[in-house]
Amino acid sequence: MKFMIVLSIISVGMTQLDPTKGGSSQAQILQWLRLHGPSTAEELAGKLGIGAVSTRAILRRLEAADLVAREFEPRPVGRPVGRYRLTGAADALFPKHYEAFAAQLLDAVVGELGPGALETVLGSWEDQLHSHFEKELPKDPAARLDALARHQTKYGFMAEVKRDRDGVTLVERNCPIATLAAKYPQICDREAALFSRTLGWKAHLVSCQAKGDGMCAFRVGRARARATAAAAGSAAAGAGATAATGATAAAGATAAAGATAAAAAAGATADAAAGTESASNERTS
Repeated sequence: MKFMIVLSIISVGMTQLDPTKGGSSQAQILQWLRLHGPSTAEELAGKLGIGAVSTRAILRRLEAADLVAREFEPRPVGRPVGRYRLTGAADALFPKHYEAFAAQLLDAVVGELGPGALETVLGSWEDQLHSHFEKELPKDPAARLDALARHQTKYGFMAEVKRDRDGVTLVERNCPIATLAAKYPQICDREAALFSRTLGWKAHLVSCQAKGDGMCAFRVGRARARATAAAAGSAAAGAGATAATGATAAAGATAAAGATAAAAAAGATADAAAGTESASNERTS
């Protein structure tokens, strides 16, 4: 946890940072290495105005966090000199504008090739990611769902699995592509389809950040079918009660009996429909 907090602080410091002024010392060093390439501790201390002892201490912390690596450069005379360079992990700390590029790319696909082309692209993405999940995720259903949440978290979705009496829900607290998905809701549909294929249970998108909700939530499995059956039963009972109150006392008894029979029949129909939907919801393959 402390490590993630350190990275967050450095990330904030990286934003529009002048490498010679202000900001955290860690961020200044990382920014300098990005702009000028591998440098020695002495060079960094001199250029950034940080004490030599402090510079070495900071470099040790950055090295422990796998943000910089030290390479030794041989010299004709004397000991090799150590130069520090950025690692691949440090790359994520620098500003990126993938979302703007992705938005323009999708606009171009739809504008030049039509909406059908976007569906083809998203379908290919779904197939490729599903193939990856089939190879990488465990086969046990519960473990598979938990592993899927970890995968989504790795890519910025801050996902977790909630299990309660209402059922099982895959919750994503952050949506890195919410702006894109607001313009192209097909992305969310494809994500739900991907989760359904991966889990073997239907995943229903019941909450969506792209639509203004506070989180994305995918209800997994039977809960929706049970809710549908309950709603149908309530509607049938309500219809029977309305019919009973609209009749005279004598006719009311008859109407009530008829309404009771109708409600029972409607309930049975709802139960049968719910059972059919439940069967389809339980498994998708």
